[in-house]
Amino acid sequence: MRRSKFGNEPVKDKNGRLKHVMPVNGDLDIYKALARPYCPLSRSSELAALLGRDKSSMDERLRNLKAAPNNFVRVCYHQTENKQAHLSSSLFYQLDKKGRERCAEEGIEATDFRTDQFTHAVMWCMCANSLDIATVQNPSLDIIWWEEIKTNKGFKSDFSAAVPVNDRTRRSDGVPFVLSRINHPMQYVFSNGIEIDTGSEPIKSSNKHRATIEEKFADYITIIKEDLFSDHFSTPTSFVVPFVTTTEARMFSMMELLADMTNNREVLSRVLFKFIPVKSTGYEKACPATGHIYTTPWKRAGMPDFNLATDWEVFW
Repeated sequence: MRRSKFGNEPVKDKNGRLKHVMPVNGDLDIYKALARPYCPLSRSSELAALLGRDKSSMDERLRNLKAAPNNFVRVCYHQTENKQAHLSSSLFYQLDKKGRERCAEEGIEATDFRTDQFTHAVMWCMCANSLDIATVQNPSLDIIWWEEIKTNKGFKSDFSAAVPVNDRTRRSDGVPFVLSRINHPMQYVFSNGIEIDTGSEPIKSSNKHRATIEEKFADYITIIKEDLFSDHFSTPTSFVVPFVTTTEARMFSMMELLADMTNNREVLSRVLFKFIPVKSTGYEKACPATGHIYTTPWKRAGMPDFNLATDWEVFW
């Protein structure tokens, strides 16, 4: 019987006996990568890039680790329960029961991740993986994630990621992070996550009760003009607000709207734009397993492109 790439059908030897996976050096690194609290889903290509391995060998190892009775990893719930919930041939892996138990032995807490917003979740995870891959492939770059930020003496330890603004709170998707460079330890760029736009919200709407991109921009304009990030997080003013959407046309529409709403250069310099065309090209083509989120330029409305890895001088 042909094995499903989604399921965990057992691997058998030539005598029909179940093949148990013997632990090998590097398995724990896979489990740790999938246990990152800010990034519970990863493709094989991303795990290979993060751990410096060959993708084909990573594919084979994951197939064996997910097969019964091993059950250390699994294809994410959404893809196993909705067979059409994948584009191209990409599978998104997460920890299964034995993988979470192995992490617990190392003092690492891992969740049994589920989501009803699959595209939203994987777009964030692809961005988070890309940021981490950049630091693996570029030793001069560094990133500090939310859990470590909260313990850093330079930040408040009791804050929420949600920033009060305009009689509501605003937080980006994912978790906050700080980008830094090893040879410039006192210079860094803060982001309260990434605004992931899957196209489900209108750019503008006459319905005041519906969430829109326009409403998000209004909040971020206030946050930037009134320096609310600095007040809320006790950080210097070196911060950016990244938006990632699904098509180039929608990205340019968003940029045009922001330029129409404000000509404040402080706002226009800090709001960044990229697009990941997952709906038209599939995940692998749309978002390759590289550090591109960190190391390739972002668009800005009415201003030159901005590279998170190099263009920090504007803040210092």
